[in-house]
Amino acid sequence: MSILVVSRDPAKLEAALDVLQSGGYECHPATTGRAAMSVFRANAPEAALIIDDNQDDIMLKVCTAIRKYEESMEEPVYTQIFLVIQEDSLENRENGFNAGASDFIPLAMLLERKEWLLARLDETLRPGRMFEGLQALLVEDSPATARILTWCLKLCGLKVKHAPDGVSAYAMARELRDELDLVITEYRLPEMGGSELCQRLRTILGLRRIPILFICSEEDSEEVLEAFSIGATDYIIKPCIKEEILARLRVHLDIRAFSQRLKKQLNSLRGKEVFRTGDTDSNTAIEGDRDLSGALEAMSMPEIVQLLRLSKRTGRLVILDQDQNMGNLYVLNGNGQFADYLDSEGDQAIYKMFSLTRGVFAFHSNETTTRRNLKRSLDFILMDAVRMMDERV
Repeated sequence: MSILVVSRDPAKLEAALDVLQSGGYECHPATTGRAAMSVFRANAPEAALIIDDNQDDIMLKVCTAIRKYEESMEEPVYTQIFLVIQEDSLENRENGFNAGASDFIPLAMLLERKEWLLARLDETLRPGRMFEGLQALLVEDSPATARILTWCLKLCGLKVKHAPDGVSAYAMARELRDELDLVITEYRLPEMGGSELCQRLRTILGLRRIPILFICSEEDSEEVLEAFSIGATDYIIKPCIKEEILARLRVHLDIRAFSQRLKKQLNSLRGKEVFRTGDTDSNTAIEGDRDLSGALEAMSMPEIVQLLRLSKRTGRLVILDQDQNMGNLYVLNGNGQFADYLDSEGDQAIYKMFSLTRGVFAFHSNETTTRRNLKRSLDFILMDAVRMMDERV
């Protein structure tokens, strides 16, 4: 992994080189903007660390020059530019973002906390692929915003399709209907706005489960809130800060990634006597009219509940643990209504049932109750379950 390192201060340049080389990075130093571009064109580094300690526009021009050079290339290239700034303020980040920076590092961290700096660089340049294989549709007409969002999405392992307007985005979504896991769209778009696109995705294409996130400016935030009534999941205010984007992605894609893992497990269960329905196709067993039953050794409680939620089932899930203690979970159209197990009720009862690894379960369709005791949604509780399952692996 090679990095262009730019600073007009020899001491700061030397400090940066010392840190990066100790972490195994190949460094290409430069002390002027002209030299930086010459080195960049000659070596094609994957990243750049630009130290803007005087807070003037000279180093910002280096960022802009790199982006313009990338645009002139036949093959699309995106260099991850770290801008080291003396004061980490929203204004400085916005200026850097508009110039083409990907991420920001406080100057004090470069000089005083070398371990932190290496960890930050490794997180970006040598990332874990938490959502490997999921498909995102990015709808954005600004090239600068599209670059930073594409980078963040790919950083998490997502495959990205990009559309510059609502009309082409809808056409792409129609083709990718069964593959889409996430949509991020600008609120104000040419030809078809973000609200209309969101409504069409939810109603016409039937994409009711995937997260749809809006990108908007501060002045549009109140209007975007109204879009929640037609299916918006969340929104991010520009300028887009990497930490916020990644945090939002983790929140909304944890359940989606869990669903993908669950589908793979369901495929592996076909032909096994997991369901006492006589149907060897587990998808048919849960989606059909027959009740579902089996052993917790074959399917965990979070997996069962996720199946009921995704298929919008209505009925009563009965759990019998290895000591013959009974637990109940009532769902209405896939939403949790009431739960009890041992001496607990509501959310705590579900958490206790999620911890069971032995026992049996049976789902009885259309058994309902008027009682309500769940304080949080099954989605929220399932996110905790995903984390608990990952910790056990």
